[in-house]
Amino acid sequence: MTDSDRQQLVTEFYDRWAAPYAHLAHHAPYVRRFRRRAINRLELERGDIAVDMGCGPGVNLDQLAHAVGPDGHVIGIDIAPVMLERARRETPAAVSFVRGDATQPPLAHGIDGILATFVVTLFDDPGEVVYTWWEMLEPGGRLALVNLGPGRGPFGPLINPVLDIGLRLSTPTAEQFDDDLVTLLSERVTSAHGRLTELADHVVYDDMDGVLRLVVGTKGLDE
Repeated sequence: MTDSDRQQLVTEFYDRWAAPYAHLAHHAPYVRRFRRRAINRLELERGDIAVDMGCGPGVNLDQLAHAVGPDGHVIGIDIAPVMLERARRETPAAVSFVRGDATQPPLAHGIDGILATFVVTLFDDPGEVVYTWWEMLEPGGRLALVNLGPGRGPFGPLINPVLDIGLRLSTPTAEQFDDDLVTLLSERVTSAHGRLTELADHVVYDDMDGVLRLVVGTKGLDE
């Protein structure tokens, strides 16, 4: 499969699932909590520039716009046009939208905060994508990643088979992988979060039994 074919497959998949995804994102209680935590830990200020990578139907954009205020700027980027259209209908006029590939965002540098919820593990090389986003941040800026991961502790053996089924239903290219998708997910979370930890001057973690994971890295002022 060529990169162009892969991009088209991903676009069509998320456009088909735009409405169910929006419903789940708005109403899943623990997921909403982790989204709020991620935005709070970006510590955005009035007048800042914030980007939601893979913004989907726009469930993060209202909170980001509130955080940066009327003098700030929020940008939602997504590859799926139906997702972007839904986001436009449901978010403030102050938010702008860019259709593009989040692995190479068509955006200028000088960003104060970047949020990526359930996005980075979709990529073959999550660590490299994190580095690309990191380079776009202003010194003192923050990057927040929210991801699913394999469950830990006594409930892991019960949670992870269900997680594998969910991943197969929600991953556009799932049929390309013969291996356990939970293992692949774990590898990609480790790659993304590990790279952010290497790059950041300061890192904050949050975790709910491994299934929901949040990491926020702050860029040093001298970078």
